[in-house]
Amino acid sequence: MKWITVTVAVLVAGALGAFAIYTFGWRNSSSSEERAKARADAEEVLSYIKRLPSRGCVGCRVGEVKRVAPQIWRVRLEDRNGAPFQCFNIHLDKYQLATNHTAGIVRVVCP
Repeated sequence: MKWITVTVAVLVAGALGAFAIYTFGWRNSSSSEERAKARADAEEVLSYIKRLPSRGCVGCRVGEVKRVAPQIWRVRLEDRNGAPFQCFNIHLDKYQLATNHTAGIVRVVCP
């Protein structure tokens, strides 16, 4: 009977530890702030692409925004039917978009 009590106590402690790590350790506000910045940057890139005469996409929108590494987010632009139009990675710390200069953005193959 003593072993059952010890076993149950260890299992409960492990479950509580796992719950605490999941709740407080993996979810931090910086990732939601990064996601918001990545989405805003993606909207800016989409606006720039729409202004290009030869590469514009009528009805395109920002689709999936997914974190692939710290400060690096993959963005998928979709056409009006939801099909991938273009994908790129944004490095949030290095991102700059200007008429004659871009940095921190790399076009990638859509998964």
